[in-house]
Amino acid sequence: MMRWLEREGVELWLDDTGAGEPAFVFVHGFAADHTHFEPQVEYFGARHRVVSVDLRGHGRSAAPNQEYTMEGYADDVAFVCTSLGLRNPVLVGHSMGGVVVALTGQRHPGLAGGLCIIDSAIVPRTELVGALVGWADVMRGPNFRDALRGVSEPFFGELDDEDLKRRIQDGMAAPQHVLISSAEHLAGFVERSAAGGDAATVGAWMAPACFIAAQMHMNDIDRFQSLCPDLLMGQTVGSGHYVTLGVPDQVNAMLERFLRLVLRRAGESTSA
Repeated sequence: MMRWLEREGVELWLDDTGAGEPAFVFVHGFAADHTHFEPQVEYFGARHRVVSVDLRGHGRSAAPNQEYTMEGYADDVAFVCTSLGLRNPVLVGHSMGGVVVALTGQRHPGLAGGLCIIDSAIVPRTELVGALVGWADVMRGPNFRDALRGVSEPFFGELDDEDLKRRIQDGMAAPQHVLISSAEHLAGFVERSAAGGDAATVGAWMAPACFIAAQMHMNDIDRFQSLCPDLLMGQTVGSGHYVTLGVPDQVNAMLERFLRLVLRRAGESTSA
C-alpha cells in the first residue's frame, strides 16, 4: 500500500505491504529511491511486513528548502517506524541509507530489532574522504544531473549488467538543493568517522547488526570489527556498489541468515 506520512509539515512517501513480524524497513541511498530495494521487498514481502521509504527530498517525498542531514533522515526513519507501530523492525540501509540506519540505531536505542548496513561508509578508509568531500561541489553547477552520472561511474563493477547500470544512472534524481545538502552532510559524517568519531555511532548500537560489503571496500574492516566485535560481516561476489539490484539473490540470502540471528536474540531476550 502506497501512502504518505506527515512529519512537521513534510510529507514522507512510503510503500507498506505484506504482513508478519519482524517487519523490514528499507532505506535507499544518495539520489536514489525506494525502487532500489524492489527485489528485497518482493522476496521478504511474502512472509513479512515490508516498508520501503523515499527519504525526504527523494522520490515522491516532499523536498522543502532546508538542510538535509544524516541525523534528520534518521529521525524521519524512526518517525515512520513509530507512526506505523512497528515492533523491533529490521532496518536495512544501502549506501547513504546505511549511514542513516546506523544513526537511527544510535539516536533511537530500543527501536530496532536489527540493523543491516549495505556497502556504506561507516568506518571509512582515509582515501574515501577526499572523494566524498567533492560531491557537493560538482552538484552546484547547471549540469548537476550529468555530474550525478559521473559520481556514480566508479561504483559499478566490470560484471555489472549494462542495462541495469543505465537504469540506475537514468533513475538518479533529486532536486539540486537536496543533492548539495545531502552530499555536504554525508561528507561531514565520513570526515568525522575517519577521524575516529565513528566509535560513538558504532558503539551505541543496541541491536544485532550486520554489514554487507560489495567488492569495493569503503571501510577499514579491521577497525570496524574492533569497534563492533559482534558485527556479522558478509561480502557479495561479482557486483559493484548497487548490490541490492545487481545481485539480489546474494543479498537476500545474507539478510535471511541475519534474520535468524535477530529472531534468536529476540527469543533469548523474551525468555530471560
